[in-house]
Amino acid sequence: MYGWMKSGLTRSSLAGRIITILACAFLAFCTSVGPIYRADGSINSFGRSNILIFILSFAIYELIVIAATGAVATRNDKRRRMPRHTHRLVRHPGYHRFVSRITAGTRPLWVTFLIGWIWVPLIIHVSLGADVLNQSSEVRDWFIQLSGGTLHQTGGLSPFDIYPIGHYLLANSTAQISNQHNLLLTMFSGSVLQLTEALFHSETVGLLLLAALQYVFAAFCCASMTHRLFVLHPHLSDTGKTWALALLIFSPMVALATTQITKTPLFAFASAWWVSLICLAVRGQSLNRRDRWELALSTFMCLLSVKYAAPLVIITLLALLIANHLNWKQWIICLLLPFVLFQGIESGLYASGVAINSDPIEGKAIQVQQIARIVQRDPHALDSLPPHTRAELEAIFDVKGMARVYRPDDADPVKSSGGMGKTTSYRWQTVTRTQMSKLNSVWWQVIRTDPRIATDAFVAEFYGYFDITDYPYVPLIYYASNKHVDAILGPAATKDPVRKAVVNFLTRWSQIPVLGWPARGNFWVIATLLFACIQLRLARWHDLLWMLPLLAQMGVMVFAPANNFDRHMIPLAICASFILVDLFAPRKSSAEEAQGKTC
Repeated sequence: MYGWMKSGLTRSSLAGRIITILACAFLAFCTSVGPIYRADGSINSFGRSNILIFILSFAIYELIVIAATGAVATRNDKRRRMPRHTHRLVRHPGYHRFVSRITAGTRPLWVTFLIGWIWVPLIIHVSLGADVLNQSSEVRDWFIQLSGGTLHQTGGLSPFDIYPIGHYLLANSTAQISNQHNLLLTMFSGSVLQLTEALFHSETVGLLLLAALQYVFAAFCCASMTHRLFVLHPHLSDTGKTWALALLIFSPMVALATTQITKTPLFAFASAWWVSLICLAVRGQSLNRRDRWELALSTFMCLLSVKYAAPLVIITLLALLIANHLNWKQWIICLLLPFVLFQGIESGLYASGVAINSDPIEGKAIQVQQIARIVQRDPHALDSLPPHTRAELEAIFDVKGMARVYRPDDADPVKSSGGMGKTTSYRWQTVTRTQMSKLNSVWWQVIRTDPRIATDAFVAEFYGYFDITDYPYVPLIYYASNKHVDAILGPAATKDPVRKAVVNFLTRWSQIPVLGWPARGNFWVIATLLFACIQLRLARWHDLLWMLPLLAQMGVMVFAPANNFDRHMIPLAICASFILVDLFAPRKSSAEEAQGKTC
């Protein structure tokens, strides 16, 4: 161990060490403030026990990075010092027949994942939340309108009120479909559910069909990703290949996502497909025609699934054009063109009046949480606001209402998201476009009245994603066992003894300290960040280029509407197997790789 640590310390560059120290300090900070914010406290109560947690956490994270760096460096040094004939024996091991067959290409890997996860559709069937049901309601209303019918809300709320969407966005428009949960995805999923409702008088068939389609797509994406890992490391040992498959097949984070009908799992599998292709190109492997088509299609699928994929694609495109400019045509064709096509389709639907964009309140979770916490914890702070600022705030929010519904972990109540019986906070029914345009200036005036509470609101909204000891606000198993699943599948399915036993086992496993961490999303977020630190310590700066989309998703988590939401971390759980095996697989040094490319 000492040799590994010494090698890890001497191999890293100064810049790599500095960035690693900052990353480990950030993780240690989130872990140290966890006990404070779980008790709904304030950063002011940061004391000796929190300092001790910070020091201990930082030391552990830094030692993990240093030791792993040394292990990888020592492994590669030994490999390069081997005699040529021995080296040849290591590079061409005799594969076991079974492993050789199932890893021979994308198709056998696809079948392997379909079989490996088969317990999920057989036992869990389908996992869902309220979003897909609201998508169906949106499309139903849209179809009624297209056929010349009239919408009648009899005592309930329309999907636009549940999300909600400011009614000023609906003015002078006959549109009844929105981009609130991804326009094209809403049109597809909602149409499938409405079609099965018309044919079978039930949405259950449609949900099972959507789950089956995602299951097959998930297996394909993981097969494609794993195959490209083997292409990058053609002489990977049987043990390495087994680890790559086991981390995907036996991870509950990955398996449960295969039949979960929410937008993030779709993005998770598509992004794994996307990132593996980018990695192949960045590593100097020439993409053939099929690879380029897959890269373009995976880019489009990422954009189709979640709204935050658009900035991720642009950030990745710019980074690739700068750092890998020799392949600029490839990046323009495979990343920019799908982006332009996707944006063009959506813009055309908006311009034609068929659809409307989402409410801008959805992108302001941190701001509304900071306002709400100040209003709740220090209501007299608003007395120092100028009268016109106070009036502008109350035109957008019911101040008393937002104080009542504020929750540190979730911005949805403050945004008035939800069904019947909710307390109004965001005045979506009466706010105007002009009033909403003043939200940023109002926010700035409010947080200036009490920066400490504003800081508390900010940290409380994201710390759990990076605190290894924090239990998820909404665990992934929730989508397999909630009132919506009960209503769709019925008591006979949801109360099945085998299904209940599996759900209870996964729930209890995720709640076990240390041993249950791999069943939680933040474990894989922290692991991915540490993997990136190890790459830096090894001076593999080019590897950060293809890891950029994964690292950028951590920024998305910081500004997400909810803290430590398992669903948002599925992409990192899927790609962790690729990163881990790629990290420890024997490879040439950076100098040797550069020389090979030059030759």
